[in-house]
Amino acid sequence: MDELDVQIVRLMEQNARQTSDTIAKQVSVSSATVRRRLKRLFDAKELHIEAYGDPLKSELSVTALIGLSIEHELHEEVMETIRRLHNVTWASTTTGQFDSFVFVRSSSTEHLYQFIKDALLKIRGIKDCEIFICLHVEKSSRLS
Repeated sequence: MDELDVQIVRLMEQNARQTSDTIAKQVSVSSATVRRRLKRLFDAKELHIEAYGDPLKSELSVTALIGLSIEHELHEEVMETIRRLHNVTWASTTTGQFDSFVFVRSSSTEHLYQFIKDALLKIRGIKDCEIFICLHVEKSSRLS
C-alpha cells in the first residue's frame, strides 16, 4: 500500500458511502484512479466494507469485554471455536495478564451469563476468564 492508497483507505474509513469523485477531489487524482485503486485494494483483500448496527438501538445492547486465560497448547483450537460464536464481535490474542480478549454482545446480563456459562466456559482449553461489562460506550465502531 502506498501513500495514495493509505489516503483513500482513511477517507473510506470516515465514510464508505462517498463516491470516487468525492475521494478523487480530496486526494487530487482522477476518479478513474480512485476506482482502480479501490478495485485493487478490494481484490487484494486489503480493504473491506462491513456494516454494523448501533448497539444502543439493537436488541443486543449489553456489551462485555472478556479476558481469557487459555491453555497454551490449545490456544489455536480455542480461538477457532471462539471465532464461530455468534455473540462474539471481536477476538484477539494479546500480551499481558490474559492470553486473549473477546467482545461479546447480548440482549441482557442474564443472556450474557447464560452465554458465558453454557458456551464460552465449556470450550476445552479455557482455564479462566474475567468479565468487564461496558456501562457506557464513549466511542463505538467495529468493536461494539
